[in-house]
Amino acid sequence: AQVFPCQHQQLGVYFCLTDAQGPYQFDITLVYLNTDQVICRASLPSVEIRDRLQISDFGINIPALVFPAPGRYEFRLMMSRRLIAQKDFHVIQASMPPGPPAQPS
Repeated sequence: AQVFPCQHQQLGVYFCLTDAQGPYQFDITLVYLNTDQVICRASLPSVEIRDRLQISDFGINIPALVFPAPGRYEFRLMMSRRLIAQKDFHVIQASMPPGPPAQPS
């Protein structure tokens, strides 16, 4: 982004599970690691996984996400209130593109 805070219109998060069986509640939290600030939380409705051998794919859409500043962020995936995965990434400040060249007088 060139300017902060930066609003991202929509972000989708995908995850895949195996070796799970039973009812689960999935929650995802995005944390700004530089300050440990929670940026957003999203949840899926309760899910019933019937077979431990099946591959289960899930997605969560997060609308209107605001990144307060450049830095390190982390998604934390909880399954029934237990942390099962986390992934960090960097948001950087892009330089402003140069303006148009001056016209000779």
